[in-house]
Amino acid sequence: MTARSRSISLVVPLVLLAAAFAVALPATAETATTPGAALAWGYNYFGQLGNGTNTDSNVPVQVSGLSGAVAVAGGDFHSVAVRSDGTVWAWGYNFYGQLGNGTNTKSNVSVQVSGLTGAVAVAGGGFHSLAVRSDGTVLAWGWNHSGQLGNGTNTKSNVPVQVSGLTDAVAVAGGNAHSLALSSDGTVWAWGWNASGQLGNGTNIDSHVPVQVSGLTDAVAVAGGVSHSLALRSDGTVWTWGDNTYGQLGNGTNIDSNVPVQVSGLTGAVAVAGGGFHSLAITDRFISGFSPTAARVGTRVTIEGQGLAGATEVTFSGVAARFTVLSDTEIKTSVPDGAISGPVTVSTPGGTITSFADFKVKPTVSGFLPTSGPVGTQVTIHGTAFTGATRVRFNGTVATFTVDGYGRIIAMVPAGATTGRIEVRTPGGYAGSATAFTVAESSSPSGAARR
Repeated sequence: MTARSRSISLVVPLVLLAAAFAVALPATAETATTPGAALAWGYNYFGQLGNGTNTDSNVPVQVSGLSGAVAVAGGDFHSVAVRSDGTVWAWGYNFYGQLGNGTNTKSNVSVQVSGLTGAVAVAGGGFHSLAVRSDGTVLAWGWNHSGQLGNGTNTKSNVPVQVSGLTDAVAVAGGNAHSLALSSDGTVWAWGWNASGQLGNGTNIDSHVPVQVSGLTDAVAVAGGVSHSLALRSDGTVWTWGDNTYGQLGNGTNIDSNVPVQVSGLTGAVAVAGGGFHSLAITDRFISGFSPTAARVGTRVTIEGQGLAGATEVTFSGVAARFTVLSDTEIKTSVPDGAISGPVTVSTPGGTITSFADFKVKPTVSGFLPTSGPVGTQVTIHGTAFTGATRVRFNGTVATFTVDGYGRIIAMVPAGATTGRIEVRTPGGYAGSATAFTVAESSSPSGAARR
């Protein structure tokens, strides 16, 4: 995970792709056996916990021989750490050379990555590793089948090689077989596997050198999943691209994208991370819910969340509502006339906050004209929140109808209807009239009195 430095002073990168283990740094030296120690837990068949054994552990164990660690990262079955002296250390699976020590032998204790100094950040890919140096260059090592080392070849390497063309990088991230870098100017660069568009350059063609992610500026953090990518922008929005089979792009679809798309409804983000086939973000302002979650026009509603102080506008599906800010975490409002089911938004000096869940606006039936008539009579039903109505019934008998605006429906008294209430159903719920519609007998064609 990478974070915006303005909000989080301790950055602990953690990438869990297809892996079944975790690595972490203690929050303070006092909580560790050794200052700057790294801890790991979980699956350990390849020694990726680094404690000198190959035994799984369901509690944290200390990585052997490693002190002064300032950042850690995990690949599929290997781990990487950067020390305060700028050296990089790795342990675990090494078939593709992802430990970077000049061998392809796995190790259950930390080994130093060959020839790498001045490192300030590291990342783990599926079977490759990356590091950013203080001079802005990026180095990579390990598997390179799809060009994820970024050095212009597809040849794996068990020692670091320099990624072509990057001289001002400040952060890196690894996907399963692709890599990402954030430049100091806020642009994002990617290379490697691109079958799902995870390089974000508008193509699905692999690249063994960095290509710029299309249309993305002002980025402050990057993250990678198995075959999708994420970026956090300085305005607190999150953008994603690549594989979207499981909705990991967060844009309300399951369609892959080879250019960045914005994650729906997410503002105020301060950190992002990529799982194998899911994504995560931390936000400092959000709407956590409302009470009630469904109501009619005019009903009082409590909005709960964070970062609500100083709100300048509250809307229900785009319709402005009256409101009172009680605190940074609570607003009192009322469902406005004209609102339909949809998201609630709160505009604040820090940006617009959109609810992830929809508020359901229930319909009301306030009256109808005429109040009686035979089968086939056209009846005008009045009320609120009729938009999108799906059903009208006369005492349980379904009628044909037309929605004629937010507060009006034109319906025909259906054959078989009997005297009783008129009922309307919409996406927001159900409403029934307070009084009954009287179904009268039809007059004879001649107008003569019935005998």
